[in-house]
Amino acid sequence: MRYLLRFAAMLFLVTGAVPVNAHDGENIRGDGVWIDTSTGSTVIAHAGDVPLVLAQAVVPEAEKAAAQKMMAEGPDKTSGIAGVNTLGTAALDDEFDSPAGLVLRAREIIFEPGGIVAVHQHEGRPGVAFIIEGALTEHRAGMDGPVVKKAGDVAFEQTGVTHWWKNDSGAVARALVVDIVPAK
Repeated sequence: MRYLLRFAAMLFLVTGAVPVNAHDGENIRGDGVWIDTSTGSTVIAHAGDVPLVLAQAVVPEAEKAAAQKMMAEGPDKTSGIAGVNTLGTAALDDEFDSPAGLVLRAREIIFEPGGIVAVHQHEGRPGVAFIIEGALTEHRAGMDGPVVKKAGDVAFEQTGVTHWWKNDSGAVARALVVDIVPAK
């Protein structure tokens, strides 16, 4: 079903049958599958209650329009971008009541061979770990066993996730970790 949704949405986008800046709630197949383009920058296909992001712009149209309105210097069109790959999403509804006092933090963590991040449980600190180089083994509670994450892989960390990491390889590994934390 997901492949069908992906194909249908891309076909509609490529042919221009669904304008990216309009939302018609059109029921494409008559069985609860429809394309949502209401954001103007992200195209989402729905199958029942399951949303699937199908296409995403590098910069939302509203942000480009705002820059043009203030006559900001710089190119008005994005070009030379081979693709935008959504690695995943995580709902933030249950993470915190208000964003006040929180910041988005990005860190590069460099693991020496045998390096370990101690076991910890995420509480109100959602994050994403993107493996930049090498391979890391994630030991996550509730999983059947450890999972090796290689360069290009991603791990989502939300409240309740209990896990730890180890570099079992003989080489340095690097991870980009982006999370939301209290401002200090």
